[in-house]
Amino acid sequence: MDLNNSLTRLDDLKTLPLSDQAFKAFSSILIDHLDRATLRREHGSERQCITLTAEAQKRWYEQQRIISDCMKQDTALSHYEDFIARYMEHASRIAAVMQVFMAPNSTLITEETLNAAFYITQWYLNHFIAKTDETREPSDAEKLLDWLESHLESNGSYNFRTNYIIKYGPRAVRHSERLEPAINQLEREGKLKRFTQDGIGYVGFIGAKMTPEELAERLNIPFSSRGVFILNNSPK
Repeated sequence: MDLNNSLTRLDDLKTLPLSDQAFKAFSSILIDHLDRATLRREHGSERQCITLTAEAQKRWYEQQRIISDCMKQDTALSHYEDFIARYMEHASRIAAVMQVFMAPNSTLITEETLNAAFYITQWYLNHFIAKTDETREPSDAEKLLDWLESHLESNGSYNFRTNYIIKYGPRAVRHSERLEPAINQLEREGKLKRFTQDGIGYVGFIGAKMTPEELAERLNIPFSSRGVFILNNSPK
């Protein structure tokens, strides 16, 4: 389960119909667990600890490594660090609850149950991302990236003068103190590349969605010249 590349889509999830009998069974198990917990506290008994099987523990560490990578700076999920930092905690708690509901006398979380908990936690993460994106202000780097993509045709090239961006780019980055960090971030992500030509600073837009072939088509460049154009505008 790679969160960077295969986030489960919310609309792919199907809702299972629940009957009154299912809710009554759920309520009965919940009350039973609460009663047991009350009795343990009254008698000073040892708390029941839920642990992982060896297979589940291996799976837990695999997922932990994926989550750690997702929390690295400038990754696609770095904006949602508040939730992702508690991803494993949420998943572990959900797995424990699921396990005791399915097997009340068991204290071991199986790999199957843990995977189901990861699936549910990922659903919550998707929901959190969707809600956050509705209100989140795009970063300077995101604004610059969108502007570069939308101005490829008018610029006629993937190479933009830095001074031109300061003068005509997104209002948020028309000052070097905000433009430089945005360029640095996109450069780290492999979407921009700085270079100097004839003493003029440029950024090469190497992470564009539009291909050189598509740009040549939009610019109505003659077929006889397209080979040179595409060669000069291909990511270096």
